[in-house]
Amino acid sequence: MKFRIRELARDEGLTMEELALRAGIKYSTVKNLWQGRTADPSYSTLRAVARALGVTVEQLEEKSKEPGPFVPADLVELVELAA
Repeated sequence: MKFRIRELARDEGLTMEELALRAGIKYSTVKNLWQGRTADPSYSTLRAVARALGVTVEQLEEKSKEPGPFVPADLVELVELAA
């Protein structure tokens, strides 16, 4: 599965190092995701990256160029906590 991490991070003006710090994960993990080397990352890693970028985990997935509905990360967190 491919992810839009590089694109979304660049939109936010973040480097790999800054994204790793913001997400609270190792630089090497971000680098592997950024370069498409991680085929099956853990959900907790994806959730940390998504929160750092202000998107949902689903919005990280590279599916199509059509934009999906915007869901604020705070709302997603509330829903996850309620589940």
